[in-house]
Amino acid sequence: MADAPDEFIKTTLPLPPGHGWQCKPGNNLFIADRGAVAFETPAKWVVRYENKTLSIHDQDPPDDQCRISLTVYRLPPVRGGWKQLPLEKMMADVDRMEKKSKKRQIALELHIEQRPDMDLVWADKGTYKDPLNGRPIRCRQILARARLVQCLITFEVYEENAEDFRPAWTDLLATLQLAVPRDITGQVGN
Repeated sequence: MADAPDEFIKTTLPLPPGHGWQCKPGNNLFIADRGAVAFETPAKWVVRYENKTLSIHDQDPPDDQCRISLTVYRLPPVRGGWKQLPLEKMMADVDRMEKKSKKRQIALELHIEQRPDMDLVWADKGTYKDPLNGRPIRCRQILARARLVQCLITFEVYEENAEDFRPAWTDLLATLQLAVPRDITGQVGN
């Protein structure tokens, strides 16, 4: 991990033969918190950790054109289950708050993905201006939940490069898994 804080120690372990880790050619499999969240990214992208935020960039900042930010939430068990609080309602509520505070004015495009293993909603949140250079950035967010794990993934790309990074977005969305524990051999389970 580039520029990891002092409390982190980078350790590289060779995978054993027959390790079972697989992904699309040209991609890497990113796994956070022992399988709490997993998805594929292009192989040459770089992982950064700054100010308690994990992000994955197409190249080292400030030369990056696209970035993925990830937040993982461990949820407590609740009576009746978390489906009582639908993800699309949460996303729509945030949208209303952003509009009220004038952070965003465009209509939210909400997409609900039907998956047997998780609840997933994503939104195209339109564009905003990069505070560093004024260039428009297109923003999409995924909110997903499964087995007491919830994640928020933000995918940001400079608007003029959005089509170039469509395959990265498509792969991320298609390969996203939640709460699938994995061991060092790539085997699913505790």
